[in-house]
Amino acid sequence: MSARLRRLGATSTAKTAVERWLSEANLWLEEFYAERTKSPRQSLNKVFTAWKALVAVLPQLASELDPVLREELRRRGFTEDGAVKVTTATAPKISHLVAEKAEQEPVRELAQSLLSLHKGAYILHTAFYEGPEHAGFTGTEEALETAIRLAEKLQEVAGRLQDLVRNPRLKRDITNS
Repeated sequence: MSARLRRLGATSTAKTAVERWLSEANLWLEEFYAERTKSPRQSLNKVFTAWKALVAVLPQLASELDPVLREELRRRGFTEDGAVKVTTATAPKISHLVAEKAEQEPVRELAQSLLSLHKGAYILHTAFYEGPEHAGFTGTEEALETAIRLAEKLQEVAGRLQDLVRNPRLKRDITNS
């Protein structure tokens, strides 16, 4: 069993699905930083996977606070048994829906931030599967530079999401707005 899976198992006691997805995103980012010099091409997809995990946080968080959005996600087929299904194809659609429909301004802003990072994340995903040159990079080094910049932006978004989730006062203020 990989160290990542062992650490992720430790997060299974997290209180909510939101906290589990945040933990997973942070673990993918940690792996990217740890492996980018050993296995550069493999590490590119870890940034994409972290982006996708952060996208999964949005509907979970918004639907905890907003029953109308929860129903819209269900109606559009983005949930199964109450859990959000985030795939490569559905991730940008989910971000867009939350950015448009969430009642809470901080949640909408975070969704817009993740939506704006979609293209960069998807290019890294393509570079992983087809090679950096097929994704428009001159080589692996340029792809890694892009991945580092994107990882930094994702860490900022993850921090903002964590602040929102872990600050009871902020969450209460959002619920009462």
